Amino acid sequence: FRNKLLPHWPVLLYFLVLPYILFLDKKRILYYVSLISSLLTTVSLILITLFGIIKIPEKYRNADTPDKLYGWHKAAEELNELLKKYPSSFIFTHKYFVAGQIRFALSKYFKKNIPEVFCIDEYLNQYDFWVKNLVKFDKKDAIYITEGRFPEDNVLDKLPFKEKKLVSIVSFKKNKFWPKRVFKFYICKGFEYKNLPKDFVQQEYNNMVSVTEYFRDYDKTIFLKINQSKMYEKKWFRTVWYILTNLGHGFVLVPIMILVLFFVDRKNFVLEMISFLTIIFIGGIIIQLLKHIFDKPRPLKLFQDILHQPINVIGEQLREFGFPSGHTFLAFSSAIYLSDKLRKRFVTIITFILAFLVGVSRILVGAHFLSDVIGGIIVGILFSWICIKIKHEILYF
Repeated sequence: FRNKLLPHWPVLLYFLVLPYILFLDKKRILYYVSLISSLLTTVSLILITLFGIIKIPEKYRNADTPDKLYGWHKAAEELNELLKKYPSSFIFTHKYFVAGQIRFALSKYFKKNIPEVFCIDEYLNQYDFWVKNLVKFDKKDAIYITEGRFPEDNVLDKLPFKEKKLVSIVSFKKNKFWPKRVFKFYICKGFEYKNLPKDFVQQEYNNMVSVTEYFRDYDKTIFLKINQSKMYEKKWFRTVWYILTNLGHGFVLVPIMILVLFFVDRKNFVLEMISFLTIIFIGGIIIQLLKHIFDKPRPLKLFQDILHQPINVIGEQLREFGFPSGHTFLAFSSAIYLSDKLRKRFVTIITFILAFLVGVSRILVGAHFLSDVIGGIIVGILFSWICIKIKHEILYF
């Protein structure tokens, strides 16, 4: 888990509402509101953070807008008293966003020169780059703080202090609807840098993996978790996913789409069919070009042929040209096209659920990694949306 990256969860929510914004919001109200507000927010954050152009009023600088830092005012009181008793001690915790919350709470007592708060654990995160080198703490005393929401993971037991002592516990209960928060304060004396375990030493991270290597490892881990499901032993499970994965095959999905277009709009059937087939044909060429450009091995080649690790494979045994997933591209392109054509919420939800299941099936049958599926989703949505916009411009203007 070293070099751990965390997803930005709010961004994922934007992807979930894209189908609604693009196809169901006919007046484009949400589209323009979200676009303008996000641009203003982004620009203002840059101006505030980097240049200080937009000044935050003094009374709002310490505002807890989501009201999630309850209890920290009590913890800050205790920490402030401990700093008076042990003024030369550095402050640290084992969870990086707890470090930020501690410093935020301390700002009430320090108008200037707020004490630094460090995160010391076995994981590499943004606080490691601020700490730089733990040797500067050699022979120093420290105040260690934990917050009850996060397991302590025995971090303090692994750190080489001559003496460690729990000096106080602060509890705070906001009301019956919010869980009680418990803060523990330890006094640690005589940090011995030379005895620090290697996992904590900043120099040990000189061999950091690149972002590409990290995502490759993550790709393999996610694939194995999905592909090695215990449900594989059940025949019905394999059958269901085999059917779903074939739903994304061109020889299956294209005829289905042609039939659907025929029944929903017989008057413009020929035009709609030609439009859809053109999108699929050109998109298919793009997919094949990307496959040959990236030349990414599929799971069967990587795990079975290179790593000699067996995986579950249902259907055709594919080894080459994994990125992006053609089945997933076709499934999401079809979902986009139908959503735009019918403009019905129920149809949009059903088609995107089926497209998503086709993408998952490509991992379960051993044909693709998660990144291949995501690539197919991105190409399918963006390319089809652009083509549909062009179609509307040609037909209606």
